[in-house]
Amino acid sequence: MPAINPLKPEFNLDYRGILSVPASAFELKKVFLSGFFAIIALIFYNIFTYLALWMDGSSVSETFASQSILPFWISSLESLFSTIIYTAGIVISVFVLMFSSLAVGIINIEELRGNRLCSARDGLRFALNRIGNMIYSPLAMLAFSIVLILLMSILGALGRILFIGESIFAILFVVPGFVFALIVLLITVLLVLSILVTPAVTSADRDGETFTTILETFSTVIRKPFHWSAYTVFTLICAKALSWLLAMFSLVSVSLLLKIAAWSGGSGVADSAGRGFAHLPLDSPAAAFITHLWANTNGWEWLNIGIDTNLWMSPGEMTTSSLLMAGSFLVILFYIVGYGLSIVYTGQAYIYVVIKNLRDDYDITAEEPLLMAEEWINPPIDESSREFSSRSHKEGSGKSVDDPNIDSTEEDEDKHYESEY
Repeated sequence: MPAINPLKPEFNLDYRGILSVPASAFELKKVFLSGFFAIIALIFYNIFTYLALWMDGSSVSETFASQSILPFWISSLESLFSTIIYTAGIVISVFVLMFSSLAVGIINIEELRGNRLCSARDGLRFALNRIGNMIYSPLAMLAFSIVLILLMSILGALGRILFIGESIFAILFVVPGFVFALIVLLITVLLVLSILVTPAVTSADRDGETFTTILETFSTVIRKPFHWSAYTVFTLICAKALSWLLAMFSLVSVSLLLKIAAWSGGSGVADSAGRGFAHLPLDSPAAAFITHLWANTNGWEWLNIGIDTNLWMSPGEMTTSSLLMAGSFLVILFYIVGYGLSIVYTGQAYIYVVIKNLRDDYDITAEEPLLMAEEWINPPIDESSREFSSRSHKEGSGKSVDDPNIDSTEEDEDKHYESEY
C-alpha cells in the first residue's frame, strides 16, 4: 500500500478542481509574487512608454498629468523608432508577468504533488532556472511565423517575372500560399495564448525540455480548446469579480481607518491622506477598472458599482507624509492587483493539470514533489563512527577490545532497549 502524504490536498481532476482556484490563489506567497512582479512590469512599461513619447516629440507632461504611472491610453506614435521602443516595453513587461506566472505556477504544482511547504523563494529559484524554456517557446513560434512570412514575400516576388510571373503566383496561391497564411494566423493566435499557457506548462515539466514545452503548449489549446476556453473564461471572470470585491473591502477599510484617525488625530491626518491620494492616478481608466465592477459600461450602468476615490482627494503641497501615504496606498492597490493575477496564474496551472488528465490520462498530482528535499528527523548513524566510539570506550575502560563479556553486556543492553521501545 503506498504511503499517504498528509500534506497532499484532495484535488478533483475535473471542473470541481477549477472551482477551488480562487481559494488557493488567496495564499499570501502567491499574491505577493504576483503583485511584486506587477510593480516591476509597470516600472519597465513606464520607462519605455515615456521614453517613446519623448522620442516621438509628444507631450510627456500632459500624459503624466492625466495618467501618471498608468499610461495605458496614449495617442498613436508617429515615428517608427518610438513605436519600436514602446513595443519593446510591452514585450519586456509581458515577460516579467510570465516569469511571475511561472513562479506561482510551480508553487501550485508542488502543492498538488504534496509539497505544501514550497515557498516563494523556491518558486523564484525554479523560475530562474526554467526561464529559458519559457522564453524559447514563444520565440520559436515567432521565428517560425517570420520564416513563413518571408516565404510568402518570395511567393509575391515571383509575380514580377515577365510574362509568366502572374501565372506562377496564381498556381501557387492556394498551395503553398494560402496554407502558409493559415499557419501564420494560427501561430499568431497560439503566440498570444501562450502568454497564459506556457508558464503553466513549464512549471509542470519535470525535465525542463524546451521541445516538450512547445509541444504541450500547442496540445493544450488545440486538442482541448473548449475545455481550456471555458475554464480560462471562468478564472478571468473570478479574477475580475473577486479582485473588485477585495478592492471594495480594502477601500471601505481605508475609509474607516481615516475616519477613526481623524477623530483621534485631528484633521491633519486626513488631509495628509487626501494629499497622498491626490498623488496617485486614481481618476485614470486603469484605476477605475480596479475600483469598479465594470467601468465605462455604455448603457450598462447597473454594472458601474464601485467607490468614487475622487471624494478622498485633497490637493495640496507635496510633503514627506503625503508621499509616504501615496506609497502605502500603492501597496494596497498592488495587493488587490496581485490577487487578481494570482487567480489567473493559479487557474492556468490547475487547468493544465486537468486537461493533461483528460487528454493523456496522466495524473500530475500523483508525481513525487520536485522541490521537496527529504530530511531526517533523527539523522542516520554512521556505523563506522559508532564502532570506533565503542572500541575507544572499551580501550578507555582498561579492558580488552575482544573481551566477550563486553560484547555480551552491550548486546543485552541493546535487547533491553528494543524490548522497552
